[in-house]
Amino acid sequence: LTGAITIKLTTIGAKSNQLRTVPVLATPKGEQLVLIATNWGQKHYPAWYYNLIAHPSATVDYQGQQQHYSVEEVTGDLREECWDLAVGRHIPVFLLTPVKPVTNVTPVTN
Repeated sequence: LTGAITIKLTTIGAKSNQLRTVPVLATPKGEQLVLIATNWGQKHYPAWYYNLIAHPSATVDYQGQQQHYSVEEVTGDLREECWDLAVGRHIPVFLLTPVKPVTNVTPVTN
């Protein structure tokens, strides 16, 4: 992730209503921050994703400074813009399709 910074993200737990603080990578976008809820390729989104959906506000601690933020999940063109900003480059996506084994092939000999 190009230009990413590590922040401490404090959210309100979706189920517990308790404060939860976790380190998260974020990409600055002016005064805003872009968060990508990949959970490093895990099957489920990170817990902070569910917390932000349930309670769309957060506190960020970065370099000893705290700031409160409102939160929105972005879609459409803005999502693409934020994604491109966060990754900083084109990330190829591949589709692998199983190939059926070839049967009844006679080997070529020289």
